[in-house]
Amino acid sequence: MKKALSILLILVAAQFLATELFSQKHAFVSDIRIIGNNHTNDAIILRELPFRRGDLIEMGSLDQLFRVGRDNLLNLSLFNFVFVTYIADAADLENKYFNIDVVIRVDERWYYWPKLNLSLDEHNINTWIRDPDWSKFTAEAGISFNNLFGRNQNLRALYTMGFRRGFIFSYRNIILDREGKHTLDLSLFQEFSRHLNIGISDNSPESFRSDSLFLIKRYNSSVSYQFRPGIRFRNRFTFSYEYADLAPEVFVKNPDYWGGDERRRSILSFIYNLTFDYRDNRQYPLDGYLLFCQMKGSSNSRFNMQYGQIKGEFHYYRELAKRLNLNARVQAGASAKSKEAYIFDRAIGYDEVNMRGFEYYVADGQHYLTLSPTILYNIMPQASFIIKPLRKFPSFSKVHAALYTKCFIDIGYASHKYASPKNEMSNKLLLSGGIGLDLVAYYDITLSFEYSINNFGKHGLFVAFKKPVF
Repeated sequence: MKKALSILLILVAAQFLATELFSQKHAFVSDIRIIGNNHTNDAIILRELPFRRGDLIEMGSLDQLFRVGRDNLLNLSLFNFVFVTYIADAADLENKYFNIDVVIRVDERWYYWPKLNLSLDEHNINTWIRDPDWSKFTAEAGISFNNLFGRNQNLRALYTMGFRRGFIFSYRNIILDREGKHTLDLSLFQEFSRHLNIGISDNSPESFRSDSLFLIKRYNSSVSYQFRPGIRFRNRFTFSYEYADLAPEVFVKNPDYWGGDERRRSILSFIYNLTFDYRDNRQYPLDGYLLFCQMKGSSNSRFNMQYGQIKGEFHYYRELAKRLNLNARVQAGASAKSKEAYIFDRAIGYDEVNMRGFEYYVADGQHYLTLSPTILYNIMPQASFIIKPLRKFPSFSKVHAALYTKCFIDIGYASHKYASPKNEMSNKLLLSGGIGLDLVAYYDITLSFEYSINNFGKHGLFVAFKKPVF
């Protein structure tokens, strides 16, 4: 028994010593080979890596650097799969310093998409499921080119028909320098809509519709400049100009819709975004954190109406045990305005500021705070498989998917100085909890099923396709 124990201790000590000696070795990155990028430029891939040709790397940190590089490349949403490894001469491994060739293999997505779909003129899909009305859909037709010229640029042109009419044109991620630290986004859109949320009724947006006239006509143009000094650090500056024409019927329904009685208005806006993104995965993160801050200011051309807002988010992700994870999100915002206006009092339930269990409802206000912790359990680890009928289309045939179950609690509060009796959820503590199931698949598809109940006694099953955050 003593002899066996001694042998075991010697083996453990030898393994520890070998690991320590190996971690003290240094690898010289003599080359970086990229395989599978039939469309994507090498420079787009190389700039996402935390190492360069000619770097000297401690072997103990090599796996971590490879993992970070893989995460960075997947977060571009250009590839379905990314593999990072290295090749070294076996004879060199005996030396303290040796050469390695880093090998990166990517499986590219499909980048050119015809657009022919329906968009919903509703608060969210769950609201429409409760009260289906096919006239609330608008048809969109056009094209979307992702990874244009192999430089991770996006060109989108859409024409809308139906309840809303107009067009959308955007050209994103125009690279201005070799390192990719400076980029530009351009966008134009026109929208004529027969549908408008003009206020609050029964804790939900009050919908005003017209079959004979357009309630609002809008033209908008914007330009955004992004400075990215580090892979995970972004600054974005956006300037926009909007011209809007409101139908007189809107003022009859809500004289304070946009803080004045003029039908036509020109609005100048400036937005600054600051993002620190240290998540392992943009689509469905399990480790790391994200910090986002935004400052926004806007004014009409007469400068008699001003609006300002500061808001931020903090997301935290951590592994608690094998296949068990915690994530938490905090969102907060504060705003000020020179005139009372409904469009400037949108707090919880609008855009990305939401609470589970309140899908049908909103809480208006000038200031808000939400806290959303979630416990995840990985039922099915990520698995890859081949769809045989699609073998001739490699961008679609190889699929990866994972399944998670979750339980969550959401807490929120919206402070409203001019609260309406039709929105009793303002100036009250909001609580909800529930359980859910998330299916995470390729092409950034996350299908979520959630059953939740809130402190107003409202409950239900909610279904959503969730987009990557930032």
